[in-house]
Amino acid sequence: MKDMSKKYQVSFVASGRVQGVCFRYFVQTEALKKNIAGWVKNLPSGDVEGIMQGTCLSLENMIEKIKIGNSLARVLHVDVNWDPVVTEYKSFDIHY
Repeated sequence: MKDMSKKYQVSFVASGRVQGVCFRYFVQTEALKKNIAGWVKNLPSGDVEGIMQGTCLSLENMIEKIKIGNSLARVLHVDVNWDPVVTEYKSFDIHY
């Protein structure tokens, strides 16, 4: 059972049609709505990778949003890892 008030970190890789469809902007917008910090970037493989930090509940909700994606994306799979918080992020950025 996770402590709902503690800050957690999740790393993810989303695959499918997730590049060229404003998916990173979608992730950033949803993360900011949920008070989640971290980053997201495109990978050469065509996948999208990110790290998110927030409460357990906000991260679980965000993972569900990522699995659905925005209207232009077609998310086929999302790998998720719960990681220890090593570096604390203050904002949510798109890395290029």
